[in-house]
Amino acid sequence: MGRRNIGGHRRIARYSDLLIVNGNVLTMSEAQPRCDALAIAGNRIAAIGSRPELAELKGPSTRLIDAQGCTILPGFVESHMHLFSGADGQRLLQLGDVQGLSAFKKVAQTYATANPQAGLLVAKGSSYTMFSESEPITRN
Repeated sequence: MGRRNIGGHRRIARYSDLLIVNGNVLTMSEAQPRCDALAIAGNRIAAIGSRPELAELKGPSTRLIDAQGCTILPGFVESHMHLFSGADGQRLLQLGDVQGLSAFKKVAQTYATANPQAGLLVAKGSSYTMFSESEPITRN
């Protein structure tokens, strides 16, 4: 396939800061879905290709990582989510939109009726002012 410069097909730097070789790089690009090496300059992927194709991007201070055949994926930006505990938490009583004692009693009773096997009612997402704007819920 050949070396492919990333970022508008222009060279970002003369040498890369990081060169990862001997990997199974999944590029997410239809033009070149896989390769075995990638170069990073600054905080950007600068080029993808084979180790010989990217050899000229290795400078005196380039860090070289041998991926030893491991799979490499592009970075995923995620603000802050606990995937499994978040998914598991969907089965709990959701209190995010509940305001007032009567609304709480109603959703708690509805949840308890729908989940008779639950020995303990566990909820999440409540506001500290769920019962009163002037008297927020505290630990005391």
